Amino acid sequence: MITYIEHNSLYATSLKAASLGEVFIFSLLSTINSIREFITTNSSTLFAVYGMIIFSEAMLFFGFIWSYLHVRLGNVLIETPSNLEPFLNVTSTLNVGSVIVSFLLHKNISGENSESEKLIGILTLVGIAFISYQGDEYYLLQSYINGNWFTTLFLVITGLHSSHVCVGIILIMTSMFYYENEGSNKIEDMNLGTYWHFVELIWVFLTLLLFIL
Repeated sequence: MITYIEHNSLYATSLKAASLGEVFIFSLLSTINSIREFITTNSSTLFAVYGMIIFSEAMLFFGFIWSYLHVRLGNVLIETPSNLEPFLNVTSTLNVGSVIVSFLLHKNISGENSESEKLIGILTLVGIAFISYQGDEYYLLQSYINGNWFTTLFLVITGLHSSHVCVGIILIMTSMFYYENEGSNKIEDMNLGTYWHFVELIWVFLTLLLFIL
């Protein structure tokens, strides 16, 4: 009964904080929209859209990560798969992809676009290799999605990340099509690089959270 009262007060406090947060968010959005009417350009609008997409995706991951921490820290004796180990080739693959993206952006900024199409092709292979390694990890995992809360959240979070990698691969292949027909576009390359670095940053954090914590 004491536990119920504590949880009830916790939920009540959370609802109060959420209500205040909604008022603050609406006020903040109104202020931002008023300012944007005076300073908005086509490029700033594009960056704002991509920035909001990345922010919303970060909040999506934050929700699942919060659920994982709640379950993991609240159940110290929860069982985890015995063969769950950090696959270094998975993390190394994304790191290689980030290096390629940085090199590609550097080439485009300096005006050297001769190797851009080749670099995008290599980056596509890197993304496919990551998905392949992730599939091997799922296949070798000695547990199922309905086994326990840990396995369920592990597969959901890593699967959500893999879906973002698939979106990145599609964007890369789209960029390759534009390179063949219209040439380089610095804004699109910058957005692609930002998205890929975001995906890599999320994976590095997930590696620390899921495998090392």
